[in-house]
Amino acid sequence: MRKIENLGIISFGYIEAIIGAGTIISLFVAKVAWGATKPLGILSFVGLTALASFILGIGILKYKMWARRFLIFFSGYIVLTKLFIYLGVIKLSPPFEILIPSSIKNIISVIYHVGVILFLGNENIRRSFK
Repeated sequence: MRKIENLGIISFGYIEAIIGAGTIISLFVAKVAWGATKPLGILSFVGLTALASFILGIGILKYKMWARRFLIFFSGYIVLTKLFIYLGVIKLSPPFEILIPSSIKNIISVIYHVGVILFLGNENIRRSFK
């Protein structure tokens, strides 16, 4: 495997793990330190998806095929969800915002997840996973 491909896999693995861990930590800080009043259902959903991101990141770092497949699926789901929110098909009430404004988070999220799909969907990258 070429160095650049390996660097990309490691980068996406760490980014995904950091996103998951960072979101879990921010949920905890928002709830405990700042007394956030988000409904339990929203906190649970965000917490579970953050845990999934963390686990997927670790799986990518270990070159696991299941992690690659699920992260591509998860990324596609995120991109479609963001598109539907933008088009007004889905309305979030209250929004999932905790620390980062939704508009900034959505733009970064779409760019990142499209990058995940394109990179991990590449045939040469797929061969690196077991």
